[in-house]
Amino acid sequence: AKCSGPTHCSTGTTYPETRALTQCKFRELLEDLDNTLTPQQMDAIFQLCVDTDTGKVHLGGFLNPNVVKIKMLFDKYDEDRSRCLDAEEFRTMLKDIYRSSTDKEIESIAESVCPLGRDQEISFITYIQRFRDIARKHDAIQLAKKRKAREKANLKGLVFTEN
Repeated sequence: AKCSGPTHCSTGTTYPETRALTQCKFRELLEDLDNTLTPQQMDAIFQLCVDTDTGKVHLGGFLNPNVVKIKMLFDKYDEDRSRCLDAEEFRTMLKDIYRSSTDKEIESIAESVCPLGRDQEISFITYIQRFRDIARKHDAIQLAKKRKAREKANLKGLVFTEN
């Protein structure tokens, strides 16, 4: 349900009673943390953090370091505060998130979000909405690297074990 204003939000259940936040209470928390967030950005963050079974955000899910890091990194690289990153700023941010990735891997991840190339900008909302796709692409790249290393080890007659 969309937040219909203060009356609706004030009737919501508070954190100490349920250890979870309704969408309205979550919006209030986000407004306290960063009053520059737009309603669309708050909704995108809510969708990233929400427990789909309860429709609420558990504080642990919101405080997940990755969620906090996403917002902080986006703001860090949005130097002109346009709420958009150009392609180069976006790639630089990805390099910061995935420090062990090669330039080629970063390019592959970036292309999955900005397929039109270097002239396109990515908004915070788009980034939040595509974050799971970005993480899946990174995981797929890492898995492919492991497979390649395993195949190479097998060709050399080495035993490869997972830890």
